[in-house]
Amino acid sequence: MKIGCLFLALFLISTTGFSQRLLFGNSVSFLNPIQDMGRYYQSGFGLKVNMEYEIPGTLAFVGEVGWNRWPSKNFDGATIHAAEAVDVLAGLKVNVIGPLYAEGRTGYYFGGLDKFVLIPAAGLRIRRFDVNIGYQMLNEIKFVDTRIGLYWGRGK
Repeated sequence: MKIGCLFLALFLISTTGFSQRLLFGNSVSFLNPIQDMGRYYQSGFGLKVNMEYEIPGTLAFVGEVGWNRWPSKNFDGATIHAAEAVDVLAGLKVNVIGPLYAEGRTGYYFGGLDKFVLIPAAGLRIRRFDVNIGYQMLNEIKFVDTRIGLYWGRGK
């Protein structure tokens, strides 16, 4: 926790001296499990805090911290609990053309899943409104993440 706060403070301080833009926002994710995960869990949702550090040109560093929940499916005589996880992800965003972009995020899901994840994604950003669709492709945990967000604050 202390390391994370220190990293965030250094990141914010270093940003103020440069012309890059730092964006913050919130998003809601709709999580659709597929393959093996889809047999045990229903579609879930997540609440996230997003950050983007734009570099002049086409690149940006992205990060997110969020909470996710997948309700379990009902089975006769079997008890499966809902899956909940806190995610910490970071990655790189490349502006493709106009408002379209491609993105790759990696990180870890803590809690009920405890897994390293890799999520390639594509999205559309119109001013502060952002829509992103990603596919979690590692391990037996596979899902499509549809994220809708709004960037509410930004630096210089």
